[in-house]
Amino acid sequence: MSKTTVLALGGALLLFTGCATVTKAPPQAEFSSLAAEPEPVVEEEVVAPDTTIKGSFVNVTYLLDAPPKTTTGEATWNPDTNTVTYYDQFTEGNYKGYISNYQCQGRFHFEIKNGTPKKTWLACDTKMVDGKPVSTTVTYPEDGFFSSKVTFKF
Repeated sequence: MSKTTVLALGGALLLFTGCATVTKAPPQAEFSSLAAEPEPVVEEEVVAPDTTIKGSFVNVTYLLDAPPKTTTGEATWNPDTNTVTYYDQFTEGNYKGYISNYQCQGRFHFEIKNGTPKKTWLACDTKMVDGKPVSTTVTYPEDGFFSSKVTFKF
């Protein structure tokens, strides 16, 4: 379809011709406000399973100036890091009731303070049977003084 426009300015006539096009907007989709909204996509975080194994221990601590003392309780072993965790509880003296938490990982001995393992000057010698720790001997490496022997049941 052609369209002509006439415009008179002063004594001049101007003619404009062009093609007119008619466009219709496509119909818009109607949405009901009652329609269910699509579910948001939720990505699940994959968490590695905890491989820590619970067991028990008997810790006999030998001191130079006192008889040996024994602590028994619950121990853990993480086979992925080969770390055993146990504790020592004071039953006499000024520190009665105080518990020291320890870990052995290979030859390294750690004391756990406020949830954080801190390496000590002691050394661990852990014996394994059928792939599980059965005991560890904790010694002072410079003089070999035998300070404690811990046996485990996992």
